[in-house]
Parts: sequence; structure tokens; C-alpha cells
Amino acid sequence: MENLKVLVYELDGWKDLIEVRLECVKQMDGSDMWAIREKGCCLNKQGEWEIEPIPSSRTSAFYKRCHWSSAEAALKFWRKGHQSRFEHYRARFNANPLSCSRR
Repeated sequence: MENLKVLVYELDGWKDLIEVRLECVKQMDGSDMWAIREKGCCLNKQGEWEIEPIPSSRTSAFYKRCHWSSAEAALKFWRKGHQSRFEHYRARFNANPLSCSRR
């Protein structure tokens, strides 16, 4: 198990319907960025969920909004209260599981 790199952390989950993960995302230049993801959506730095485009459609603006330079920075953002927004969503979970609207 030595020299293994952790690529995914589970941040939250609910009844096997929701799984929020902090994931390492390899960049074209070989560097790593980190994203908070949940079933095709990602949390941006304004605390809003948005649909994550396919890799070829991601813009620099998307990367700036939705990716963090380190796992620590993304986790700090999550712990700063954005998980409480997720709790609110969980409490009022509706019948549209494909929506990224978490408000």
C-alpha cells in the first residue's frame, strides 16, 4: 500500500441515492485539480451545483469555477458550510434525480 495516491474521498451520501465525492481530476498538462462531484454535477466556488460538461466542452471559466488546486482547499470549502446546503437539499429531495438544482 506504500506510494499509493488517493484519488477519491467520499464526503457525503444518502440512502444510496446521493454520493458526494471529492475527486482528483488530471489536467492536460499532467497536474492535478480537485472537484466536488455528485452524479454528473459539480459544486462551483459560489456554492451552486452545475451540470459538468464532457471534457472536450469544459472551458477555462468552468475549471476556474469548479476545480480547486488542492484536496485541502476543496475540503475546506465544503466544510465551511456548503454541506449544510446539501443537507437542505437532502431534506427536500424531490422526484427529479437528474436535476442539479440543490437549493
